[in-house]
Amino acid sequence: MMKTTSILVALACGVLACAPDTAQDPQPGPTNPAAPYVVVGTQPGACLLRYNASISASCCYALGGANTCDAGIACNARTGAGCCKIYSTVATTVGDGCCLYDGKPIGADRQAACAGLLAGR
Repeated sequence: MMKTTSILVALACGVLACAPDTAQDPQPGPTNPAAPYVVVGTQPGACLLRYNASISASCCYALGGANTCDAGIACNARTGAGCCKIYSTVATTVGDGCCLYDGKPIGADRQAACAGLLAGR
């Protein structure tokens, strides 16, 4: 009977994600400011931010990874002055659109989401 009970407990914990019993309360970790703006079901590695396609460099803020998009990148002759330098992608709740213009603010409807995405880690 002991083996059957152990197997059932192991199976239940595999399905229910049982945590080991500890004497300490879990400590909350830092919250990623980008988290509320990621589409539910987005897979790790999906790009949340990208550079303007006319900027010769490429970047990706991959879900679960580092943000390689440099906000200091410059617009160029192909993009024109005042370009949108960094775009959000369809993996975000604000969809594909500008998150960082060169020298001007983005629309109020995107400000909170883009600030969170650009500050993400």
